[in-house]
Amino acid sequence: MKATTVVPGVYRIKHGFVSSYVVESDDGLVLVDTGERKDDEDIAEGLRQLGREAAQIRHILVTHHHSDHVGGLAAMVRRTGASVYAHPIDAGVVRGDTPRQWPQWEGIVARVLGPLVARMNARGGEPEPAPVDVEVDEGQRLPFAGGIRVIHTPGHTRGHLSFLLERDGGTLLVGDAAVHLAGIRSSAGRAGEIVTEDMPAAARSFRRLGELDFEKAVFGHGEPILSGASERFRRKAGRGRGRS
Repeated sequence: MKATTVVPGVYRIKHGFVSSYVVESDDGLVLVDTGERKDDEDIAEGLRQLGREAAQIRHILVTHHHSDHVGGLAAMVRRTGASVYAHPIDAGVVRGDTPRQWPQWEGIVARVLGPLVARMNARGGEPEPAPVDVEVDEGQRLPFAGGIRVIHTPGHTRGHLSFLLERDGGTLLVGDAAVHLAGIRSSAGRAGEIVTEDMPAAARSFRRLGELDFEKAVFGHGEPILSGASERFRRKAGRGRGRS
Protein backbone atom coordinates (compact mmCIF):
# COMPACT_ATOMS: atom_id res chain seq x y z
CA MET A 1 0.00 0.00 0.00
CA LYS A 2 1.28 3.47 -0.88
CA ALA A 3 -0.37 6.85 -0.27
CA THR A 4 0.72 9.84 -2.35
CA THR A 5 -0.47 13.33 -3.25
CA VAL A 6 -1.44 13.52 -6.94
CA VAL A 7 -2.26 17.22 -6.92
CA PRO A 8 -3.17 19.43 -3.96
CA GLY A 9 -6.36 18.03 -2.45
CA VAL A 10 -6.33 14.77 -4.45
CA TYR A 11 -4.60 11.69 -3.02
CA ARG A 12 -3.90 8.24 -4.42
CA ILE A 13 -3.92 5.09 -2.29
CA LYS A 14 -2.45 2.24 -4.30
CA HIS A 15 -3.33 -1.37 -3.37
CA GLY A 16 -1.16 -3.52 -5.60
CA PHE A 17 -2.52 -3.21 -9.13
CA VAL A 18 -5.54 -1.00 -8.32
CA SER A 19 -5.85 2.50 -6.86
CA SER A 20 -8.43 4.36 -4.80
CA TYR A 21 -8.54 8.16 -4.65
CA VAL A 22 -9.38 10.64 -1.91
CA VAL A 23 -10.55 14.18 -2.65
CA GLU A 24 -10.73 16.96 -0.09
CA SER A 25 -14.08 18.70 0.27
CA ASP A 26 -15.45 21.42 2.54
CA ASP A 27 -17.51 18.87 4.45
CA GLY A 28 -14.84 16.18 4.79
CA LEU A 29 -13.34 13.71 2.33
CA VAL A 30 -14.63 12.03 -0.84
CA LEU A 31 -13.39 8.48 -1.53
CA VAL A 32 -13.49 7.05 -5.06
CA ASP A 33 -13.50 3.21 -5.03
CA THR A 34 -12.45 0.99 -2.15
CA GLY A 35 -10.25 -1.79 -3.53
CA GLU A 36 -10.55 -5.47 -2.64
CA ARG A 37 -11.84 -7.05 0.56
CA LYS A 38 -9.81 -5.86 3.56
CA ASP A 39 -8.43 -2.90 1.59
CA ASP A 40 -10.43 -0.66 3.92
CA GLU A 41 -7.50 -1.04 6.32
CA ASP A 42 -5.10 0.05 3.56
CA ILE A 43 -7.21 3.13 2.97
CA ALA A 44 -7.37 3.94 6.67
CA GLU A 45 -3.59 3.54 7.01
CA GLY A 46 -2.97 5.58 3.85
CA LEU A 47 -5.07 8.40 5.23
CA ARG A 48 -3.14 8.30 8.51
CA GLN A 49 0.08 8.67 6.50
CA LEU A 50 -1.44 11.77 4.92
CA GLY A 51 -2.42 13.19 8.31
CA ARG A 52 -6.10 12.41 7.89
CA GLU A 53 -8.54 9.83 9.26
CA ALA A 54 -11.04 7.45 7.68
CA ALA A 55 -13.73 8.99 9.89
CA GLN A 56 -13.43 12.15 7.77
CA ILE A 57 -14.84 10.36 4.69
CA ARG A 58 -18.37 11.65 3.99
CA HIS A 59 -18.99 10.41 0.44
CA ILE A 60 -17.92 7.25 -1.43
CA LEU A 61 -18.18 7.28 -5.24
CA VAL A 62 -18.31 3.89 -7.00
CA THR A 63 -17.00 3.74 -10.56
CA HIS A 64 -18.25 0.17 -11.14
CA HIS A 65 -19.13 -3.11 -9.48
CA HIS A 66 -15.95 -5.16 -10.04
CA SER A 67 -14.54 -6.71 -6.88
CA ASP A 68 -11.22 -4.85 -7.05
CA HIS A 69 -13.17 -1.58 -6.81
CA VAL A 70 -15.96 -2.42 -4.33
CA GLY A 71 -14.51 -5.31 -2.32
CA GLY A 72 -13.78 -3.02 0.62
CA LEU A 73 -16.97 -0.96 0.30
CA ALA A 74 -19.15 -2.57 2.98
CA ALA A 75 -16.33 -2.43 5.53
CA MET A 76 -15.58 1.20 4.67
CA VAL A 77 -19.24 2.14 5.10
CA ARG A 78 -19.16 0.56 8.56
CA ARG A 79 -16.02 2.52 9.41
CA THR A 80 -17.29 5.87 8.21
CA GLY A 81 -21.07 5.97 7.82
CA ALA A 82 -20.41 7.68 4.47
CA SER A 83 -23.06 7.97 1.75
CA VAL A 84 -22.45 5.74 -1.30
CA TYR A 85 -23.07 6.87 -4.90
CA ALA A 86 -23.32 4.52 -7.92
CA HIS A 87 -25.02 4.20 -11.29
CA PRO A 88 -28.48 2.54 -11.12
CA ILE A 89 -27.33 -0.42 -13.27
CA ASP A 90 -24.32 -1.31 -11.14
CA ALA A 91 -26.04 -0.38 -7.87
CA GLY A 92 -28.03 -3.62 -7.92
CA VAL A 93 -24.84 -5.67 -8.13
CA VAL A 94 -23.22 -3.67 -5.33
CA ARG A 95 -26.26 -4.25 -3.11
CA GLY A 96 -26.26 -7.96 -3.92
CA ASP A 97 -29.66 -7.83 -5.62
CA THR A 98 -28.39 -8.48 -9.17
CA PRO A 99 -25.92 -11.20 -10.27
CA ARG A 100 -22.48 -10.02 -11.32
CA GLN A 101 -22.12 -9.89 -15.11
CA TRP A 102 -19.18 -11.36 -17.03
CA PRO A 103 -18.25 -10.48 -20.62
CA GLN A 104 -19.13 -12.63 -23.60
CA TRP A 105 -15.70 -14.21 -24.17
CA GLU A 106 -15.51 -14.26 -27.96
CA GLY A 107 -11.82 -13.87 -28.86
CA ILE A 108 -9.36 -16.74 -28.48
CA VAL A 109 -7.43 -15.04 -25.65
CA ALA A 110 -10.65 -14.16 -23.85
CA ARG A 111 -12.06 -17.69 -24.17
CA VAL A 112 -8.89 -19.12 -22.61
CA LEU A 113 -8.20 -16.53 -19.91
CA GLY A 114 -11.71 -15.30 -19.13
CA PRO A 115 -12.87 -18.38 -17.19
CA LEU A 116 -9.54 -18.37 -15.32
CA VAL A 117 -10.11 -14.78 -14.23
CA ALA A 118 -13.63 -15.71 -13.14
CA ARG A 119 -12.34 -18.64 -11.05
CA MET A 120 -9.68 -16.42 -9.43
CA ASN A 121 -12.38 -13.90 -8.57
CA ALA A 122 -14.54 -16.65 -7.05
CA ARG A 123 -11.66 -17.85 -4.84
CA GLY A 124 -11.31 -14.34 -3.46
CA GLY A 125 -15.00 -14.35 -2.62
CA GLU A 126 -17.73 -12.09 -3.91
CA PRO A 127 -17.71 -8.61 -2.40
CA GLU A 128 -19.89 -8.29 0.65
CA PRO A 129 -23.17 -6.58 -0.31
CA ALA A 130 -23.07 -2.88 0.49
CA PRO A 131 -25.63 -0.07 0.52
CA VAL A 132 -25.98 2.44 -2.28
CA ASP A 133 -27.62 5.57 -0.90
CA VAL A 134 -27.73 7.72 -4.03
CA GLU A 135 -28.10 6.48 -7.61
CA VAL A 136 -26.49 8.93 -10.04
CA ASP A 137 -26.36 9.14 -13.81
CA GLU A 138 -25.06 11.11 -16.75
CA GLY A 139 -25.04 14.89 -16.41
CA GLN A 140 -25.62 15.14 -12.68
CA ARG A 141 -23.35 17.40 -10.66
CA LEU A 142 -22.50 16.42 -7.12
CA PRO A 143 -22.39 19.57 -4.95
CA PHE A 144 -19.22 18.89 -2.98
CA ALA A 145 -15.45 19.16 -3.53
CA GLY A 146 -16.07 22.20 -5.71
CA GLY A 147 -18.46 20.25 -7.94
CA ILE A 148 -18.08 16.77 -9.39
CA ARG A 149 -19.67 15.99 -12.76
CA VAL A 150 -21.03 12.47 -13.25
CA ILE A 151 -20.20 10.87 -16.62
CA HIS A 152 -21.77 7.56 -17.65
CA THR A 153 -19.03 5.60 -19.42
CA PRO A 154 -20.57 2.18 -20.13
CA GLY A 155 -18.61 -0.71 -21.59
CA HIS A 156 -16.26 -2.05 -18.93
CA THR A 157 -19.53 -2.54 -17.04
CA ARG A 158 -22.91 -1.32 -18.19
CA GLY A 159 -23.15 1.07 -15.25
CA HIS A 160 -19.55 2.29 -15.24
CA LEU A 161 -19.11 5.91 -14.15
CA SER A 162 -16.25 8.37 -14.46
CA PHE A 163 -16.17 11.56 -12.41
CA LEU A 164 -14.87 14.99 -13.41
CA LEU A 165 -13.62 17.11 -10.53
CA GLU A 166 -14.25 20.56 -11.89
CA ARG A 167 -11.82 22.65 -9.84
CA ASP A 168 -8.19 23.53 -10.72
CA GLY A 169 -8.48 22.93 -14.45
CA GLY A 170 -10.35 19.65 -14.10
CA THR A 171 -9.27 16.23 -12.88
CA LEU A 172 -10.92 13.21 -14.49
CA LEU A 173 -11.33 10.20 -12.20
CA VAL A 174 -11.45 7.62 -14.97
CA GLY A 175 -12.07 4.38 -13.06
CA ASP A 176 -11.59 1.56 -15.60
CA ALA A 177 -13.00 3.38 -18.63
CA ALA A 178 -9.33 3.68 -19.61
CA VAL A 179 -5.99 2.45 -18.31
CA HIS A 180 -2.60 4.14 -18.35
CA LEU A 181 0.09 1.49 -18.39
CA ALA A 182 2.30 1.37 -21.50
CA GLY A 183 0.47 4.40 -22.86
CA ILE A 184 -3.15 5.38 -22.43
CA ARG A 185 -5.80 3.11 -23.94
CA SER A 186 -9.43 2.18 -23.65
CA SER A 187 -10.54 -0.81 -21.58
CA ALA A 188 -11.69 -2.13 -24.97
CA GLY A 189 -8.07 -2.88 -25.85
CA ARG A 190 -7.06 -6.46 -26.62
CA ALA A 191 -6.45 -7.50 -23.00
CA GLY A 192 -9.60 -5.69 -21.89
CA GLU A 193 -11.90 -8.19 -23.58
CA ILE A 194 -11.36 -10.53 -20.62
CA VAL A 195 -13.08 -8.16 -18.17
CA THR A 196 -15.07 -5.72 -20.35
CA GLU A 197 -18.79 -6.44 -20.77
CA ASP A 198 -19.36 -4.47 -23.99
CA MET A 199 -16.29 -3.75 -26.11
CA PRO A 200 -17.91 -1.37 -28.66
CA ALA A 201 -19.53 0.63 -25.85
CA ALA A 202 -16.17 0.88 -24.04
CA ALA A 203 -14.52 2.25 -27.17
CA ARG A 204 -17.33 4.81 -27.56
CA SER A 205 -16.94 5.85 -23.93
CA PHE A 206 -13.21 6.36 -24.43
CA ARG A 207 -13.85 8.65 -27.39
CA ARG A 208 -16.50 10.49 -25.38
CA LEU A 209 -13.98 11.25 -22.62
CA GLY A 210 -11.74 12.83 -25.23
CA GLU A 211 -14.50 15.33 -25.99
CA LEU A 212 -14.31 16.74 -22.46
CA ASP A 213 -11.83 19.29 -21.15
CA PHE A 214 -9.64 18.35 -18.20
CA GLU A 215 -6.02 18.99 -17.35
CA LYS A 216 -5.35 15.88 -15.26
CA ALA A 217 -6.56 12.27 -15.21
CA VAL A 218 -6.23 9.49 -12.63
CA PHE A 219 -6.92 5.82 -13.30
CA GLY A 220 -7.99 2.70 -11.46
CA HIS A 221 -5.01 1.02 -13.11
CA GLY A 222 -1.92 2.98 -14.07
CA GLU A 223 -0.18 6.24 -13.34
CA PRO A 224 -1.81 9.70 -13.28
CA ILE A 225 -1.51 12.17 -16.14
CA LEU A 226 -0.79 15.58 -14.62
CA SER A 227 -1.02 17.89 -17.63
CA GLY A 228 -2.68 17.96 -21.03
CA ALA A 229 -4.75 14.88 -20.21
CA SER A 230 -7.81 15.51 -22.38
CA GLU A 231 -5.63 16.23 -25.40
CA ARG A 232 -3.89 12.89 -24.92
CA PHE A 233 -7.30 11.17 -24.86
CA ARG A 234 -8.28 12.97 -28.06
CA ARG A 235 -5.06 12.04 -29.86
CA LYS A 236 -5.31 8.40 -28.83
CA ALA A 237 -8.99 8.14 -29.76
CA GLY A 238 -8.25 9.75 -33.14
CA ARG A 239 -5.40 7.36 -33.93
CA GLY A 240 -6.80 4.10 -32.73
CA ARG A 241 -10.49 4.65 -32.02
CA GLY A 242 -9.73 4.02 -28.36
CA ARG A 243 -7.59 0.90 -28.88
CA SER A 244 -3.91 0.31 -28.26
